[in-house]
Amino acid sequence: MKHNGKSSSAADMLQHPGMTLERLQEAFPEELGPDAVHPSVAETAQVECRYVEYIQRQAEEMKALKRDAALPLPDGLDFEAMRGLSNEDRDRCKKYLPRTVGDAGLVPGITQGGIALLYAIAKRSQNEKRKERKVHSGRASV
Repeated sequence: MKHNGKSSSAADMLQHPGMTLERLQEAFPEELGPDAVHPSVAETAQVECRYVEYIQRQAEEMKALKRDAALPLPDGLDFEAMRGLSNEDRDRCKKYLPRTVGDAGLVPGITQGGIALLYAIAKRSQNEKRKERKVHSGRASV
């Protein structure tokens, strides 16, 4: 579809604030007439198009979490002292004591935010250990 002299898909146009499928159907009746799209499909498409960036970002985060499932949480991690972890997630972690990011993801009822926080802590710990190894191996740059 051409809009303002540029070719764009209906999905691209639906990402713009205030744009709805109804408005597109009015503007492009031949391509998107009322009989062209079933209402339930239209509603799903509108939501997915509007939030495509968030959905993609979340999918990338989940892919990274799966890839790093074996990433260990630091030994002796004090869940009680962790800032940013909800009380519910803190209680669950203290009960189940996850040892890896993957284990944390299996804790019943833990939130995605809690898993993301534990992942960030595990990555930071991993990076600190790498730096220490470089210093001890004499490869540290001054």
